[in-house]
Amino acid sequence: MEEKRKYPRFDVAAKIRFRKVQDATNLKPAFVKDISAEGFCFCSKEQLQPGEILEVEIIEKSFEEAPIYIKGQVAWSSKDSGLKKDRNKDLFLTGVKVLGVRKVDEARFVMLYCERMLAELKSFLRM
Repeated sequence: MEEKRKYPRFDVAAKIRFRKVQDATNLKPAFVKDISAEGFCFCSKEQLQPGEILEVEIIEKSFEEAPIYIKGQVAWSSKDSGLKKDRNKDLFLTGVKVLGVRKVDEARFVMLYCERMLAELKSFLRM
């Protein structure tokens, strides 16, 4: 299968909180699975619809005191049968295209991505 992504994705272990912009509901917890320069994939208990706009806070270990705020658009969402079920509820993977990063968080978002890229390169060079 031909890869269609412009940028490579790298595994990342980070918590997020998200909400649909149109609902203005409480933030819901989820976990980032991987990240690229222009998007990310996360796992949650909710299946979202393509086109929905989200407000997302990435709570990465090194940035715990100040989340990275992102606005994104759902590209896809699907049930993931490979993930453990949480209290008999299905879990869903959701791909998000980044629409914007709060100006003060841009450097931290790029740094998060670059750190994952460097870790991947280091493990590749050790082979």
